[in-house]
Amino acid sequence: MTTINSILFDLDGTLFDYSPTWVPQMNKRYPDINKIIGYPLTEHQLSTRSVLAAQLAQELIYAPRFYVDEQIYDSAYNLVKYLIELGADVWFVTSPVPNYHRKISLISKISQIRRFFGQDISQKIIFSTRKYEVVGKYLIDDQPEHPKEEIKAQWKAILVKCDYNEFVECPRRVSTHNMIEDFQKVTIQDQWDIKQMKQM
Repeated sequence: MTTINSILFDLDGTLFDYSPTWVPQMNKRYPDINKIIGYPLTEHQLSTRSVLAAQLAQELIYAPRFYVDEQIYDSAYNLVKYLIELGADVWFVTSPVPNYHRKISLISKISQIRRFFGQDISQKIIFSTRKYEVVGKYLIDDQPEHPKEEIKAQWKAILVKCDYNEFVECPRRVSTHNMIEDFQKVTIQDQWDIKQMKQM
């Protein structure tokens, strides 16, 4: 299992880009949708558009190939490979799709990890909606609520920069374009902060 030194990665929106599997289909019905600006997807469509839009958003998420067809961020892939080569304890923590779509989402997500990182690391996936219960050093994720969960978690949140978490207060952020460099800056700053605290 994970330890206090584990690096935890979210999948959808962090390691994998789900906009190519979702935006074009939404755009066919709603031409003004050309990128993801709100999260969760279904709730955002319900609050800003209509019940029908929310229903379509959910149907697309539940589609059999939604996760399989996601595209991996090159920068995220490089960071995971970099950390593995350094000997870091890398894990993946992702929320499963509920109800009768759950099984296919689990299989799809495991298949994606196996495809890019191999059989061994595909065993290091934790499916949980309560990520604050998973022990780790950092959680790299795009979801806006995680910085607030640090108070009950053992990890520090690192937000992946995106439109829907832009105004969330979080001192640690990485870009999908420069993840290795951004992650290194985060760890260097944390080490400096710890050193300063010890000197106080």
